[in-house]
Amino acid sequence: MNFDSFSHGQVQSKIWLCEKLEPWLAEESSIWVLGSWYNLTGFLLYARRPYYYKQITGYDSDPAVKPIADSICRAWTAFNQQRIVNHTKDCNTLDWSQAPDCVINSSAEHFDSTEWWDHVPSGTLVCIQSSNVTVADEPWIIKQPNPDINTFRNRYPLENELFLGVTHIRMDLEVHGVRGYDRYMIIGHK
Repeated sequence: MNFDSFSHGQVQSKIWLCEKLEPWLAEESSIWVLGSWYNLTGFLLYARRPYYYKQITGYDSDPAVKPIADSICRAWTAFNQQRIVNHTKDCNTLDWSQAPDCVINSSAEHFDSTEWWDHVPSGTLVCIQSSNVTVADEPWIIKQPNPDINTFRNRYPLENELFLGVTHIRMDLEVHGVRGYDRYMIIGHK
């Protein structure tokens, strides 16, 4: 397990996501978390509002993360495990014929392309996060850099923008040339 998933920046970013997205989520919403890693996003959404959502589904292409995501999420869904499910799947190949009410991608800068975005149906509520980090090497592995919020906003145009914001993630140590970064988030309807 990569414990960076529970680092200050990761947790702070996901709590910020929950705080800003929750007012727009209707009861019994179905949510897809793309690039979910250990699905900390699904875990936090469910822990903050148990039984509010119809289902939270995490998708990640790395088969090694699914058992860990299942264990983490199971801790909060002990008797109702169908509320959060995790799948190993390339997000560019998802079947959108039964699209969710909301799509979350808090790791958009790590995707090889925006192909996943092209498949999201018009009118779907989306929440996307990225950062101004542009380092392609480990541990950052940025594939779709967004050096500023306007680049990010233009990459994911929305029909109806509900929220656009920046939060600064402070780091006490420099990690491969980065000593803190800006985290971007956009919420709205595609």
